[in-house]
Amino acid sequence: MKVRELTMKPIIIAIANQKGGVGKTTTARAILTKMAEKGFRCLGIDLDSQGNLSQGFGIDFPEDLHDQGSAALLAGYLRGERDLLPYITRIENKHPFDLLVGNDALDDMDELLIKKGEGVSLYTLKDALDAVQFDKKYQYIVIDCKPSITILTKAAMVAANGILIPVEPKYYSEKGLNRLLSTIYDIRRQANPRLEIYGVLPNKVDDRQRQTKEFYLLMAQCFPDLPMYKGIPQSVSVSDTDAGGYMFARRSKAAIAAFDSFAEEFLQRLEEHHEQL
Repeated sequence: MKVRELTMKPIIIAIANQKGGVGKTTTARAILTKMAEKGFRCLGIDLDSQGNLSQGFGIDFPEDLHDQGSAALLAGYLRGERDLLPYITRIENKHPFDLLVGNDALDDMDELLIKKGEGVSLYTLKDALDAVQFDKKYQYIVIDCKPSITILTKAAMVAANGILIPVEPKYYSEKGLNRLLSTIYDIRRQANPRLEIYGVLPNKVDDRQRQTKEFYLLMAQCFPDLPMYKGIPQSVSVSDTDAGGYMFARRSKAAIAAFDSFAEEFLQRLEEHHEQL
């Protein structure tokens, strides 16, 4: 795997699903951890006002950091500021990286952007990232979106190169996926024609259940062109509501191995794909 040069634009991945509890935040954490482990300079953006991604990385009270984070960065950009790096929090793990924390200020930001109208709001996150010239600082940016299609979720799609979609393999998930894909296609038409779908990651997979088999059959029939990753087994999977989205790491080596294996495969596919472009 080649290491992306910092002279290249960063690859921006938005992780989205309008349904909660599908492992979205856990997936974002696994990918960021793998990227940092491999020596990539990466930035996580927590766009969820619950701040689960931030808490999963050890920030116990992201709601207290109103002078930092993704909402503060967007507010600063809208005020005309261009020195936005102070809004970033350094995660000093074994393999450190940067994070824009998420907190309840994002709810106020959503309301503000709605008032400004989609003509402006859809581009706010992309323009803010461009203004800070993050292309000179990071190789990858991973955005953990809110579990709903808000204006900020759409703004993440406008800023992103591609979308990764965690799902729960149940029959009704097909309807939710249809709605999400409809939003993605709208964003392609309106603002980001190059937006890709990097794949679907089934979480909480139990091959013994009939609804799991029905889900895979539906996916093959309705979405044959969507890339599909090997699912995370039910026995080791977690939902985003489990203690900050990734605290299972203290309890389950199998969970760590499953998400680590996915992150390794995802990053390899991503590198190979963008090398061909």
